Amino acid sequence: MRDAADQSGLHNFPGLPEGVQISIRANESTRYLFLMNLTRKQQTVQLHRTYRSLFDDRNIDQALTMDPYAVEIVELPHKNA
Repeated sequence: MRDAADQSGLHNFPGLPEGVQISIRANESTRYLFLMNLTRKQQTVQLHRTYRSLFDDRNIDQALTMDPYAVEIVELPHKNA
């Protein structure tokens, strides 16, 4: 199912920790993934692929550890990429 979702441009984050929100924002040419840890404790989000951080231009591997109240923004690949 994950492969079919990836091919369709859908993103799935099973096991998202309680208190972490994910939102996708898009315009005509680009899509962004916003990750927000809304808790007082460090959380780890399983991403299942590598993304590029827009904050510090680093690769985020398949797991992202977020400090309390942290926000991360990554650019998503195009639907047909």
